Amino acid sequence: MRKDIKKLSAVLLFTSACIACAPEQPEQQEQSGSRVGPPIAVDRSLAYQVIQREDISSRSRNRLRAFIYSPAESVEARIETSMKAAFELQQSTGCDYVKVFHLIAPDPKQIGTATYYVDLSYAPDGLGVDGESPLRNRTWEAMVTDQVVDSLTLKVEKLWWSNRDRFQRDNGYGGKETDEKALKEFIAKQLNVDRKAVKMATLFLSPYP
Repeated sequence: MRKDIKKLSAVLLFTSACIACAPEQPEQQEQSGSRVGPPIAVDRSLAYQVIQREDISSRSRNRLRAFIYSPAESVEARIETSMKAAFELQQSTGCDYVKVFHLIAPDPKQIGTATYYVDLSYAPDGLGVDGESPLRNRTWEAMVTDQVVDSLTLKVEKLWWSNRDRFQRDNGYGGKETDEKALKEFIAKQLNVDRKAVKMATLFLSPYP
C-alpha cells in the first residue's frame, strides 16, 4: 500500500512539473476576430462617389490613388469621408498605401486641376508613398480646407475644363497655351454674367489636425 502511494505521489509530482514547465499559451485578446476600423472615427462621414481610381504602384510598394466626391461641407465631414474611402479602398484591394483626393464636384475633368477639398494619405504600415517616410499621424495624414466653392464658381469650373481645349493658341515657343481672355468671355456669355465674375476656385489647404 505504501509503495503504491509513493508511486502515485511520484506521478503527481512529475505531472505538476511538466505543467509548470510547459510554455504559456498567449491569452486570446478581447478584440480577436473583431472588425478593424479606420484609425479615426467616421461618424460624420457621408456617402461618397469614387470618380476615378489609379494604380500608382512601384516595384516595392502597392499604391492606389483615388478621386472621390461627397456633399460634405465641414472640415470634419470632409476628413472623415475621405478617411472612410481610403480605408475601404485599402481593405478591398490590400494595397500598402492609398492617396485620396476629395474633389469640389463630381466631375472627372476636375482631376488633375489641383483644386481639392482634401488631400489624404493612409497606410496601415505608417509609411508614405515612398515606403520610407513616416506619415504624420501614425497611419495617416491629411491636408484640408474649410472653404466652400459657391455655385457660380462651380459652373465656371465646369465650363472652363470642358472647353479649354477649344481655346488653345501658339505660345511663341513651339507649344500651346490657353487664351484665357477669350475663354472667360465665352464662359461669361454662357452664364450671362460679367466677365469679371468669371473666376476659378482658389483653395488653401492646411495640415489636419
